[in-house]
Amino acid sequence: MEKKKYFISYTTRTEEDRQWAIWVEWFLRVQLGHDTIMQEYDFQPGDNFIERMDDALKKADCVIGILTHTYMQSAYCKDEWTNADRFIPVRFDNCNPQGLLKNRVYINLYKLDSASAKKELAAKLKISTRPTEEPLFPASSEPVYSQIAPEPSKPQKPVLTPRMPDESLNVLNDNNTNVSARPTVGSIIKVAGIDWRVLDVDGSKALLISDKILETRPYNVKNEATTWEQCTLRKYLNGEFYNKLGVAKGAIAETLNLNPNNPWYGTSGCSTTIDKVFLLSLGELVKYFGDSGDLQNKRRKDGSGNLKSDGYLLDDQYSLARIARDGNGGASWWWLRSPGRSSGSAAGVSTGGRVGVYGDDVSLDFGGVRPALWLNL
Repeated sequence: MEKKKYFISYTTRTEEDRQWAIWVEWFLRVQLGHDTIMQEYDFQPGDNFIERMDDALKKADCVIGILTHTYMQSAYCKDEWTNADRFIPVRFDNCNPQGLLKNRVYINLYKLDSASAKKELAAKLKISTRPTEEPLFPASSEPVYSQIAPEPSKPQKPVLTPRMPDESLNVLNDNNTNVSARPTVGSIIKVAGIDWRVLDVDGSKALLISDKILETRPYNVKNEATTWEQCTLRKYLNGEFYNKLGVAKGAIAETLNLNPNNPWYGTSGCSTTIDKVFLLSLGELVKYFGDSGDLQNKRRKDGSGNLKSDGYLLDDQYSLARIARDGNGGASWWWLRSPGRSSGSAAGVSTGGRVGVYGDDVSLDFGGVRPALWLNL
């Protein structure tokens, strides 16, 4: 394979993007023997960022883009790949490239394990070289058209039938909240046309979380320091979303929510809040989805699943149970109400069910929303 110089284009807005970039750089340099340029290692304090970036793009034979939802939102990354002579995006999550990226052929590593990802990346980066010797002369000068495979027909875009909201309250029956059969933990019940998973039953109340991701929204509209008490997502859930629940509103109990500090980074939480609708906290997540003790004991892992003192993920035997899907059946990440590594980030659960204790920037607008509430039975 011809040795090349690759520039790694990525966003630092999330730790997962950074970790993918580090992995790709390592694979290209150590496993495939190429030269690399990466901001993490080659841009030093005091450097003129614009000049260094311009110089890197000129020296690179190819720009490798770490293609994720966050990457597509980054203006800096867009400047990098649109100014590249050759650009190869490598997809790591379920993002759907739009705009100028839509017609770019990408290398898809989404959901692949380490061995498969290495094999796929190496194969797709292998560039065919021109032959130095005369190739085989075709035996026939006339093509046999009967042997040419027909071009596959273009797949039709599926027509999605919108699901109409049901303004009635249906808890195991079609009447009201006074049900004779009590819901059980793990069962699915319907309230106001939404499927909810029962996480807990305490006396005459049940804790519910939406079975699927209902929508995507930023934790906070502005990219600034915030808390669960102050964020725009809390205002939306207890305002506009709550009002959409129709007659079910009368059965939703007010909940006193504790909002402790981030257990790994110490980022301050906020005062106790009173909510009708809320998001789960880190502590509630492990309580109801399975507790391995890793959160409390700070058994931190990196993106490859290795225990590291500076690891940012909770990845244990309960990760599969935490995977959530959207209305189209695709796995997607979702917000928690706990703070992340800073006051400008919030914790969440990744597409693979790993818990991002490190958190993501609060203004990311593609975070999944799984509302939770206590329902009077």
